[in-house]
Amino acid sequence: MLLDNFYVNADVSADGYYWTTAAIAPDTNQKTWPMSYARRVYARGNPNPEGLRQAPGGHIWDKAAEAKVSFYNYGFTAVNLPNPPETGAQIAEVKDPVLKPHTSYEFRQHDRSFSDITRMQVFLHDLAEW
Repeated sequence: MLLDNFYVNADVSADGYYWTTAAIAPDTNQKTWPMSYARRVYARGNPNPEGLRQAPGGHIWDKAAEAKVSFYNYGFTAVNLPNPPETGAQIAEVKDPVLKPHTSYEFRQHDRSFSDITRMQVFLHDLAEW
């Protein structure tokens, strides 16, 4: 299965994140993002110290793992290395424990300084290995 470059008709990215990865957004997210984007509510501390956004029924990768469907992750929930080498490992960690063992560490999370050509080279290298 190859899924890439999703777009969703959501009001804001905080809402669209859930619709593209889980097909439903948590009730708390639906109620808080409008105030947060209007800068009327300020979060006090992180209720989820791992920084993960949990979906009510799980994300698409949770379901793939449960069904034993193979999948691989390129950059999602990854934390980029601050000063990476030109080739080799580009990310320091993956926040989601389900994605962690299925992630390319040579593919940076969103970073415009990491060229699309390099991204494609990493993907094609992995594809040839499979």
